[in-house]
Amino acid sequence: LKDQPVHWTVAANCDHVQYLYKLYCGATVVNTSSWTSDATFTYTPDAVGSYALSVSARLGSLTASKVSPVTKVYVPLTLDTFTADKENAATGDKITWTATATGGEGTKYYQYKLYRGATVVETTAWLTANTYEYRAAVAGNYAVSLTVKDNTGNVRKTSKVTIVSEP
Repeated sequence: LKDQPVHWTVAANCDHVQYLYKLYCGATVVNTSSWTSDATFTYTPDAVGSYALSVSARLGSLTASKVSPVTKVYVPLTLDTFTADKENAATGDKITWTATATGGEGTKYYQYKLYRGATVVETTAWLTANTYEYRAAVAGNYAVSLTVKDNTGNVRKTSKVTIVSEP
């Protein structure tokens, strides 16, 4: 995640090994260390992108290098808002709930679960639509529970209550 530390650790089979770390974001070098005996390299990315760490190891006059698999850095998934166009509605009125989610990796998927009291009225499949509509035929307290996830499986949840009364 952006602005969160990422740790790479090298496994060596002997003591007294020195390491030189070179971190790339795409083809650009973003950080280079001095030779160190520390087998862990930590970096806090301040930009999204695909990062790879090149590690050179030396023991005396012997040197070897290896590049790590790519680590993707992205902005954390946040659920910024979840609103209903009506806090109070009459039976038969269409109520639209709208979510705003930002960050995360790739497509955002939304799942809505509608309750009347403690009874589940409807559960949607995972949708890419950030809105959900319902017309209540029966008066009562309705709550919509929203779950948002991204391509990496990060999840955020919230809920919103709307009161439906007879006209």
